[in-house]
Amino acid sequence: MTEIDWLTALPTSARDQLRATARVAHLTADESLFHEGDRPTAVYIVVAGQVKRVKHSDVGKDIILEVVGPGAMLGEMAVLARQPHDTSAQTLDEVTVWRVEADDWRRLVARYPALGQVVIAALSRRLSEAQDTIRGLTVDRVERRIARTLLKLAKTVGHREGRTFVLDLPLTRQDIAEMTGTTVETVIRVMSKWRRDNMVDTIDNHIVLQDPHRLIAISEEL
Repeated sequence: MTEIDWLTALPTSARDQLRATARVAHLTADESLFHEGDRPTAVYIVVAGQVKRVKHSDVGKDIILEVVGPGAMLGEMAVLARQPHDTSAQTLDEVTVWRVEADDWRRLVARYPALGQVVIAALSRRLSEAQDTIRGLTVDRVERRIARTLLKLAKTVGHREGRTFVLDLPLTRQDIAEMTGTTVETVIRVMSKWRRDNMVDTIDNHIVLQDPHRLIAISEEL
């Protein structure tokens, strides 16, 4: 199995038990790990690839809450709370996950407090980011929301090439609209302006941040 950073912080016994319990699964793009409202049956740990967490609105519109990569846990809160999933999880490319059945996960967390601390840290981060997203959707102008989203993606699913950052994930304008709570037309308008200003570019559906410093300035504007 591929190494995951936070595993190194676990006691050897906990790490070995988790490895022994997990089942490796390989998925292609656009496959679902679980749907919003499903009864939780397992926890998924992303080993390779990218997965998006999606919230479905009452009017049928999807909102991408985040894109996660290797090391991310999915479904752990629903499993521990024994409540239906409050979001959906869908692969964005070829993905490898460890699947840990719900009962096994609860036993591992109860037996190894260090694993419980990893879960708490992950949930705390997710809560903080959710609060930032809610605040952004209510008070931030759309350019700032888009800039912050692109910079976050560059950090989580991007790599540096000289002075630029390339997002390793093909994203459509629809994807960006869903992540920022705006319309596709608005994203096209903003991105087109930034492209003319040599701030961003798109190559084979991969967004390139040509001038990250200007995007940071926009993201920090009040």
